[in-house]
Amino acid sequence: MSPKQNILQLLSLLIACLLIVAIILFIKQELTATQQSVVESRTLTVEATTGLQSSHIQVKAGQKIILDPEGRIHLAFPQIVNRANLLKPFIINKSPKGTFSLNLEDRYKILPDLNDENNENYVFNRNWIDPSGEKVASDFLDECKLRPDWNWGTLLAIILPVEASSEEDPFGVLKSQNLNKNNFFQISKRGEQITADRSGWLTFIVNEAINSPDSPSKKSQVYYDALTKAQQQLSAKARHRIDSVPLAWFSDNAGTFRVTVKFKE
Repeated sequence: MSPKQNILQLLSLLIACLLIVAIILFIKQELTATQQSVVESRTLTVEATTGLQSSHIQVKAGQKIILDPEGRIHLAFPQIVNRANLLKPFIINKSPKGTFSLNLEDRYKILPDLNDENNENYVFNRNWIDPSGEKVASDFLDECKLRPDWNWGTLLAIILPVEASSEEDPFGVLKSQNLNKNNFFQISKRGEQITADRSGWLTFIVNEAINSPDSPSKKSQVYYDALTKAQQQLSAKARHRIDSVPLAWFSDNAGTFRVTVKFKE
């Protein structure tokens, strides 16, 4: 083999080695990037019965966050009882005569007048809902929601510069931190990705009605004043108590959402 051929062979081997090294470095870089893209994954719960709930996770402005919500909540627990109380009377009244014992027929034969719109005991139009919430009209609370334009009960997220207590007035918290209702993200399905619009604490709440002097809704402000007066009047009575006026409508909720939080650089 001539010297020229030896040199060409050595160059070929050198190029092949360099290509292998380059491929290895590329694969390593991709693996590192993939590992770093998801910095942390954590699962937490969001209660339907209380206000702003901190995840105790700090994020940086511009950071990508992937959220996987699941679970079901109910925003009118008394309606669950209303429906359950009427199931047996429905069955007794809609079944052929003699299907049940006389004792059972006598016990459940009375089916109330469901057309009585003044009796709240016969209302059961609210359902268990997933994080997308439900679109249903309220008699006078629709505009008092945190986000009136979004479904009842849909899961909301927000980045708060300062951690808030779940007992605080949500609109009061927003005002004190120079934020407003438009800073909420809607987390209605699995795989929702948001970009942190500021550095702070990832915080959750369900879309529910709020009574607050800081609400943009005039009705919400009126309800706050009226319930505050009632709260003061009842304060001396041991059998009656209104704990939180701003979060009063959360008191008949039930259930939780579970949210898996994944961070991306």
